[in-house]
Amino acid sequence: LVRNAVDHGIPDRGRIDIALFRERDTIFLSVADDGRGIDVEEIRRQAMNLVPALAESQDIFELISVGGVSTVTTVTDISGRGVGLEVVRAEIDALNGKISVENRKPKGVVFEIAIPSDDSEAAA
Repeated sequence: LVRNAVDHGIPDRGRIDIALFRERDTIFLSVADDGRGIDVEEIRRQAMNLVPALAESQDIFELISVGGVSTVTTVTDISGRGVGLEVVRAEIDALNGKISVENRKPKGVVFEIAIPSDDSEAAA
């Protein structure tokens, strides 16, 4: 998520805030940037070309986590291969977690992740 913010969201300079906390049996992670936000219509167009069933999706993360969707035109050492958020989604799903996106275009994006914790491990 940090690499994604650096390469896609923040133009020349910006800020990324990361917060992590636990509340009862859930771990919460927030990654927020003050970049340009997500061009939802461009993402929707790309995602629909790859997965037509997403035409009516209102879930921004569902759209941006389709493999092959990318808003950069040149692959860099940071990102741009169109697989980063697909991997994030797979990992969060494997942990039975949930992820949401708040698009604050043109003032950034907030990713919020909630992952159930295993209390038995925490007590050990």
